[in-house]
Amino acid sequence: MAEAVALFLRLFPRTGWVVGQGLSIQALPQDEAGQPIAITGVVVTTVRPDGTVLEHSGASLGVTPLGPRLDLVLDQAGTWRILVECTGPRAASVERQIEVRGSDVRAAAQPGAVWITKDRWALLTQQGLPITAERVPALPPLGAPTGSERIPVVTGDDVTVQATLATVAQIAATAGAAAAGATAGAAAGTEAGDAAGAAAGATAGAESGATAGAAAAAPFAQQAQDAADATAASVTNAAIQRATLAELQAVPGVTAGQLGVVYGTGDDRGQYRYLSGVWTREGPTIPDLVDSVGAVAEAVRSDPDVPDVAFAVVDETGAAALTLSDDGTVLATAGAELVRGDDASVLLRRADARGGSVRLTDDGVDLGAAVVAEAAGPAGVRVVDEDDYAAIAVAEDGSGHIGALRIEADGTLRGPGGDALIPSLGDLSYETVDRDDLVVGWRDDEGYVGVALLPDGTLVSGAGSVDNAAYSASEIAERNARALAYSAQIVRLGDEDVQRPVAAYNHVLGYGQSLSVGAQGFPALTTAQPYPGLLTLGQSVHTRNVGNNAWAPFGASAFLPLAAQVLKGGRLELLSGPEQAALAPSDGNWGETPLEAASLAFRRAQNNAWGATDDAARQIVVSACGYPGLSVASLSKGGGYYGRVTDCATAAKAVAATAGGDYCVPALIYLQGEQDYVIGTTRAAYKALVKQLVTDIRADVQAAIAAQARPFGVFTYQTGGGFTVDAQQMAVGMAQLELALEEPHWWLVGPVYPMTDKDGHLTANGYRWWGEQCGKVMAKVLLRNEGWRPLHPTRLTRRGRSVLVDFHVPEPPLQFALPYVIATATDYASKGFSARDAGGSIGIADVEIVSDTAVMITLGRDVSGALSLVYAAKSAANGNGCLCDSDPWRAALTYVYAPGSGQDASENIASLVGKPYPLHNWCVAFDMPVATD
Repeated sequence: MAEAVALFLRLFPRTGWVVGQGLSIQALPQDEAGQPIAITGVVVTTVRPDGTVLEHSGASLGVTPLGPRLDLVLDQAGTWRILVECTGPRAASVERQIEVRGSDVRAAAQPGAVWITKDRWALLTQQGLPITAERVPALPPLGAPTGSERIPVVTGDDVTVQATLATVAQIAATAGAAAAGATAGAAAGTEAGDAAGAAAGATAGAESGATAGAAAAAPFAQQAQDAADATAASVTNAAIQRATLAELQAVPGVTAGQLGVVYGTGDDRGQYRYLSGVWTREGPTIPDLVDSVGAVAEAVRSDPDVPDVAFAVVDETGAAALTLSDDGTVLATAGAELVRGDDASVLLRRADARGGSVRLTDDGVDLGAAVVAEAAGPAGVRVVDEDDYAAIAVAEDGSGHIGALRIEADGTLRGPGGDALIPSLGDLSYETVDRDDLVVGWRDDEGYVGVALLPDGTLVSGAGSVDNAAYSASEIAERNARALAYSAQIVRLGDEDVQRPVAAYNHVLGYGQSLSVGAQGFPALTTAQPYPGLLTLGQSVHTRNVGNNAWAPFGASAFLPLAAQVLKGGRLELLSGPEQAALAPSDGNWGETPLEAASLAFRRAQNNAWGATDDAARQIVVSACGYPGLSVASLSKGGGYYGRVTDCATAAKAVAATAGGDYCVPALIYLQGEQDYVIGTTRAAYKALVKQLVTDIRADVQAAIAAQARPFGVFTYQTGGGFTVDAQQMAVGMAQLELALEEPHWWLVGPVYPMTDKDGHLTANGYRWWGEQCGKVMAKVLLRNEGWRPLHPTRLTRRGRSVLVDFHVPEPPLQFALPYVIATATDYASKGFSARDAGGSIGIADVEIVSDTAVMITLGRDVSGALSLVYAAKSAANGNGCLCDSDPWRAALTYVYAPGSGQDASENIASLVGKPYPLHNWCVAFDMPVATD
C-alpha cells in the first residue's frame, strides 16, 4: 500500500503581498503522523494575473528539510494562482490563490543594508527584494549596525552563520597604513641608490603597515571567527560526520530529521538531513560557507571605487551595490544619489552627474533645469536624462517614484541590469522630514514615514509615524523587525507530539459552561453540511437531560450526520423549525454551539489536505458535554458534572468498536470562565484548577478510554465582552492567556468579544463565527503542524507619556476594526486601551498603529509610580477592543439571516449577511505592567 501524503503550502511572506516583492513557496508534504516525507514528481504551477502559466519542476525547485521550494518575484498586481502537485509516493495536490497589491509604502523594512545567501550570490535591498536576479526567503532580522555590518548566511532551519564585515573606513585605514609603510620603505631604498633595496623596503614597509592596520580591524575579524567557530561547533555536536556519502548511508539506527555532514572532497561533500529513510542534501558544509563569507569580505576590501564612505556593499564583480558617505549625507544605490543639504532639502541625481537632477524641499519639488518628459506609467511627468534614465517620476498629485532609476509602466523600479529593486512608491507624498534621528526622510499625508535613511546607514521603508518623538523611526523599525521575526518563528514551532485525527473515528469533545452548549444559540443554522464524515453521537451534539453527571444521546446510540439542533426547555426533546421561530430572543434554550462550525471548518481543511472529497477513512465525531453557569471547580472531577465527559467518550468508543473502527480524541474544546469571574477566582487558583481538570480528563478519557499514547490538544477561548471583570487585573482572562503560553498542547484561539451576541451569550451566527476561528486554529495545529499563539502583547515600554507596545501578530499588519456589541459595529476612541498608575486612571490622548506589529499610546498626563496598560477592560470599553490583524483565511460558512426563523431583526446586518465570517485574529484582553525605557 502506498504511503499516505498530505500536502500543504507555506508562503513567505505569509500575507500583504505587493508588486515587486519576492515570494517563497514552500511545499510541506507530511505523512499520517504529521512528519515531513520525501515526495517525487513535484510540479509547481503559477498562473499570473495576465493568464501567463509557468510550470516549475526538477532543478528549478529548491530543496529544504521541509520539502521543495520555489522562489519568484511578484511582478503583477491582481490574483495569482499557485498549484503544487506530486506523483509519489501518492498523488497529492494543494492550491492557493493570493491577491497582490500595488506597493504599500508602510511595508516594514528590516535593519541591515544588504543580505547574501547560501550557494549563490544574491544581494537583497533593505526590503528583502533582489539586486541580482535571484530571490531568497526572508532572513533573520538584525539590530542596527554598530561600527560593523553583520551579514547572515542561511544554511537551513537549524543553523545560521553570521560574519562581520569591517566598514570601508576601517578597511581604508588598513590599506592606508600599508601604503604608507610601502612608501617609506621604498624611499629608504631609493635614497641608498639600491633598486633591489627599494623594492625590498617597499615590501617590508607594506607588511609592517598592513600589520598595524589589521590590528585596528582585528575585533571585527575576531567576531567573524567567533561566529563561525560557534556555528561549526553546533553542527559538529549535532551531526553525524563521515568522509563519503556511502559511509554516511551505512550508519545504522538513524532517526528522522538527523543532521549529517560529508566532509570529503568529492561531489558528495555537503550537509545532509535524514528524511523518510533517505539522506537528502541540504547545502554546503560550514567551512564552505565560511569561505563564501570570506570571499564577500575580500570583495569589500578590494573595491577601489568607494573612497570616503562609511559603508559599502559590493557584488562578486566588485561593483558597489550601495554606499553611504562618511558624513552620512549621500546615499548612492544603483547609479543614483540622494544628497541631503544643510536646509534639509534633498537632491536626487545620477551618481556620474549626467543628465538632470531634482531637488525636494519643504516647498515642493524643484525640477530646476532638468529634462521633463511625459511618463509612460502613472499620470504626470518624470525627470529624465539623455539616456532616458529617470531620477524621479512626479505625478500630477505631487506623489512620485524614486529608486533604481528605471520606472516601468506598472510602477516597478528596476536597476541597470533589469532586476526589480523596490516596489513603486507612487502613493508617497515627498514632504521632507527635518529630524535629528534621520539623515533624510519623506512622509505621506497621514504622517507616516515612507522612506528614511538613518544615521547608521540603514535605509528604512515604513518607519512609522513622525509624531512620536519619544521613540525614533529607527527604534520602531528595529522593534518591528524583531516582532516580525518572533511571529515567524512561532509558526515554525509545531507540536510534534499532539494526537492527530488519524483514527477511523476522531472524537472532538466540548466542555465548559453556557457558551460551550450554545445557550440562546437559536435558531439552528448549520442544519446541513457537505461532509458525510462529520458525525454526532445520536441526533445532536447535545445530551438528553438524564441527570447532571451523565450523558446520553438523543435517539439511538449511533453515529449520525452532524446537524445543529435546539433543545426544548426541559432538554428532553428537540425543537422543530416553527417551534424555534416561536422562541423569544431572551429565551435561554441550548442550540447552535461553536462545535458545529469548528468541526465543519476543520473537516474542510482535512479533506483538502488529503486530496479527498470527504475522507471516509478518518471521520470526525462531535459532542458537547458542558453545563451553563458553572465554575471550573464544579466542572472538575468530583464536582457533580464531570461524568458527562467520561460517559460520552465511553459511549462513542463503543459505537466505533461496533462499526469496526478505531477511536481517538484529538481535541478538547474548553469554553468556560464567566462564573469564575463572578465568584472572584484568583488568577493562580483558576490556572491550577483548569490544569488539574485537563490532567484528569487525560487520565480518564485519553488513557483509560481512548487508550491513546499521544495527548489531545486543548483549544480554548478568552472569556470577555460583557462578562469581563476588571478586578484582580482580569484574573480569569489573564489566566487563560498564561495557560496557553505556558502549557504544552494548549492553544488559546482568541476572544469572543468581536462576535455578534445577545448581551452576553452569542447569537447563533456568533457561535458559528467563533467556531470558524477555532476550526482554523485546529487545522493549523493538527494538520499543518504549525505553532499558534493569539494576538497578544510581547513587550510594553514607556518614555514620558508615550507607551510603545509590541505584539505577536499571527498575520501582519495590525489594523483597527470594529467589534460587534450585540448587533452594532462599535468604535471606541481609545480603541479599547486604558491605563492606571499610583494616581488612578489615566486618560488616553491618542492611539496609533506605528508599524506592522506595534501600537503607540499617548497618555493624557504624566505618570506617577508604576504604570499598567489595560486592553478590553469592562470599565473602559465593556470588555471590547478594536485591534486585530489582517488574516486572509476564508471561512467555510457565511453569515445567515432568515426572516421568520426566530432571529431578531437586529441580526439583519447588511455588511455581514451572505458573506463569509471575517476571520481576523483579534487581540486578547490584558492587564500588564509597562516598563520604563
